[in-house]
Amino acid sequence: MPLFLVRVIAELNRRSIDFVEGELKLVSGFNVEYFRSVFALIFMAEYGIIVFFLDIYWWVYLLI
Repeated sequence: MPLFLVRVIAELNRRSIDFVEGELKLVSGFNVEYFRSVFALIFMAEYGIIVFFLDIYWWVYLLI
C-alpha cells in the first residue's frame, strides 16, 4: 500500500517528485503559450487526475 501511494504521488507530477519545467523555462512554458480557456482546461485535467487517483486509493483502502 505505501508503494502504491508513492507511485500515485509520482504520477501526479507534483513538485516534490517531478520537476516538469526548470526555473529558466517557466516564461516559455505552457503557462504563457496557451490562452485562458486552454490554460483552464489543462489545470482542470491535472486536478481531475488528482481526484481520480484519490478515488482509486479510497476504494483500494476500503476494500482491503
